Amino acid sequence: MTLIENHESQPDEVGPVDVERLGRSMSDMIQASDLEGLLRVQAEAEAILAESRGRTRRRAKRIASEASWAIHELRRNGGETELERSRRRERVTRESGWLRVEAEAKLMGRLTALLHLLLYEGAPVASDIEQLNRLATIDAEGFLQIEIPDAVRLRSGLLLNGFEQSCRIFANAGSRGKMPRVEQTLKSVAVDLVSDGAAVRGLSDDAVPLVAYGLFMGKMPFAIKSADEVAGKLDDLILSVADEISGIPVDVRAIFTQLFRLALLLGEAQTYAELHAVTTLPLA
Repeated sequence: MTLIENHESQPDEVGPVDVERLGRSMSDMIQASDLEGLLRVQAEAEAILAESRGRTRRRAKRIASEASWAIHELRRNGGETELERSRRRERVTRESGWLRVEAEAKLMGRLTALLHLLLYEGAPVASDIEQLNRLATIDAEGFLQIEIPDAVRLRSGLLLNGFEQSCRIFANAGSRGKMPRVEQTLKSVAVDLVSDGAAVRGLSDDAVPLVAYGLFMGKMPFAIKSADEVAGKLDDLILSVADEISGIPVDVRAIFTQLFRLALLLGEAQTYAELHAVTTLPLA
């Protein structure tokens, strides 16, 4: 008898688990798309493979290979372990939080830009936003400064919700068609503001505050099909935050309400600007 024949005739070593049971478990886990279970089967099969020989070793090797293939297919189709899923959810939540903070900051920047257009010295301020004059001061060098109270900034999430819902309302309201020469009209509005001494900035990056000003002043009417219905929905938005407004200090309450209305106006302006392709205003 040769050495090879003598070796093959020796009995298999006993593995740490029953290989047949491991094979049956793997089949069940493949059917259930159980990634964690397949990873355990692969690890156990590889452990047996390292400590056995003969038939047990061959079976363990086959099970480890099949488990590896099944794991690859599950991952290719988006499979995750519970730990991976939990970490992904945490990452998505964290990133969503960052995006929300950035969106709130962008809206506050837009509100400030709009206030610079509405509150410059000599501006024809409408009576329904006259309270906002309290936010405007002229510094020692003659520049208009806008200071939004902390009580408002702490509630910038409410302003952002109002802006986003306003966008949806106007997007779903339906338009009577595009207005002609919108870009030229918008440039004329900007020129008039510059001539009157207003600070007009960043039009090539974001023209939405200027569009909001044009809508506010009636220079760029948004022709929608159901104006009364839209007005009712905007009123409902304001009433939906009535409880939160009641919790704002009395001296800031009216300011917040007016800024909330301007956030709704910016939502209308965003929709109008997208419709007429004037979210930015390239300058020659």
